[in-house]
Amino acid sequence: MNRFVLLRHQTAENEYHWDFLFERETACLTFSMTGELPFEKAKARRLPDHRLAYLEYEGPVSGNRGSVLRVDSGEYVELGNTISFQGTRFHGTVENLSENCVTIRLTAVHSKSSDGYSPSR
Repeated sequence: MNRFVLLRHQTAENEYHWDFLFERETACLTFSMTGELPFEKAKARRLPDHRLAYLEYEGPVSGNRGSVLRVDSGEYVELGNTISFQGTRFHGTVENLSENCVTIRLTAVHSKSSDGYSPSR
């Protein structure tokens, strides 16, 4: 199994979006979306591959592009055109991998974690 991470990307303009990164051999397959977590079904856009370092990184993003906070992490499997992932806070799927706009389904594992994080924050 490969690793995945869900990052909350706070931009320099004080807006935020969610980045889903999926470990591949040399880089992370990356998707971005806006909205609140969790969600039954949402569209996300494909971004250029990100460095593997983002699987472990939290903090400022170079080029004054804000900062990232790790919200969840875990493992995934890729079967055909779909990714199925399981984290400590969320689990779900990414469908239609061959498209630039994918469908992500995300379900909360727990309504609130031990550190007080509410999935919709």
